[in-house]
Amino acid sequence: MADYTVNDLENWSYYQYPKLFLSQRSNAYLKNEYGDYIRDEQGNKIITHKVRETSSYAQMSDKAKTLYMILFDRLCLSFKTNQELIKSGVSSKNLDFVDSNGATYIIFSYEELMDRMDIGSRSTISKLKKELLEQGLLREQRMGINKPNRLYPQKLDEQRKIIEWRDLETDQLIDCFDYQGQRIEMKKSVESPRLTGSPKNGLPKSGLLEVQKVYGTKPEYKQIDKEEEEEEAPEKNTSSLTELETSQEEQLVQEKQEALKLKYGEAASQMIDEAVLSTHQNLKNAAYYWTYLLKALDNAEALFKLKQAEPKAKTPKPKLKKKDIPNWSHPHYENHTTEEEMAQLERIKRETLEKLAAQ
Repeated sequence: MADYTVNDLENWSYYQYPKLFLSQRSNAYLKNEYGDYIRDEQGNKIITHKVRETSSYAQMSDKAKTLYMILFDRLCLSFKTNQELIKSGVSSKNLDFVDSNGATYIIFSYEELMDRMDIGSRSTISKLKKELLEQGLLREQRMGINKPNRLYPQKLDEQRKIIEWRDLETDQLIDCFDYQGQRIEMKKSVESPRLTGSPKNGLPKSGLLEVQKVYGTKPEYKQIDKEEEEEEAPEKNTSSLTELETSQEEQLVQEKQEALKLKYGEAASQMIDEAVLSTHQNLKNAAYYWTYLLKALDNAEALFKLKQAEPKAKTPKPKLKKKDIPNWSHPHYENHTTEEEMAQLERIKRETLEKLAAQ
């Protein structure tokens, strides 16, 4: 380990993490009509409630936020390169990575992003890009076959900022305001939404909170002091890496089930039921439910294939009871008469019948 010095700031480079990607907490204090703090008998300022500043961006997964930082870093590199070209006398029409509308874009292949983020799946990168697209933080333009797509990282929208007033003891939501300080009437409680951005967690696909604005004024006796209050640490992300991985594993299980249904039809239902039953009977730690179920589905499919590959046993011929078999019969007789022999027998039969009829 080593401490930082002033010179280290010039020697190290870091990705920029937007503040809107985090939720921040502070306290609000009681003031009188003149703006002075009202204090208790001990001289301490009276805290009225907690204040939580958040946005819909904070609900994105950690990896989606990391992807945006990587894309924005490359965008800044394009800006810097073009500034140097302009200083050297290059016309603005001949700048690199600038389209006909003057917008700056970047090129980032799937392989580069997978390597940069240490992710081994293209589908995972696609899901992270989809998160940014739904939040309005990325625009992607297809350029045709065998040509890389253009990526346009989008600006953060300050209007996404939401200010929540919460109870000092229970942390229950008391009131909510938009970025301009206008009151927002919540249709549904937004108590500590999970940050995975999943629609199953009560959030719409766009990642935006379902709110209805009701314009009014804040109560004047409640004001927020940000100057004298020491900045507290940002609220911890309740969606840990384990929850993110669990969400991805749940998606893999769903994809596996759909693939089984598409491949095996009705037989897939039995495989899925067996896998779920095996998981409930053998799993002891619920934290590994989706991992175990995914493995159980693989085992059920392998067992089904094994059964299909086994040669079907021939159905034994029914043995006749001795009392039902005449002495002159052949119990295992098989007819091997050919079609030509059958035709000849039929002709003899017909000639014989004609002779009998002529008599």
